[in-house]
Amino acid sequence: MRQKGFAQITILIALVIVVVLASAASYYILKSAGKAPSQGLIPLATSTPQAPSGEVSDSDEASVIESELDSTTLDSIDTDIQNLETSASSL
Repeated sequence: MRQKGFAQITILIALVIVVVLASAASYYILKSAGKAPSQGLIPLATSTPQAPSGEVSDSDEASVIESELDSTTLDSIDTDIQNLETSASSL
């Protein structure tokens, strides 16, 4: 009866070793191809954040806030979403 338990543990340890070796080999292959991530697991976005087009004031006046809202471009959100979809589809 002790032989059965020992055999199951041996098989489990062998499977863990095989998984670790397979993941190390795949990482090495991806790294040599230049596709492995350099830090962390998977980068969320490859684009750099854009700086605001103008300075944001600390004013509480309605006219200043309204002018800042009017100068904001909403198309940049659509562009950011398209960039994210492009980078996600390339994975």
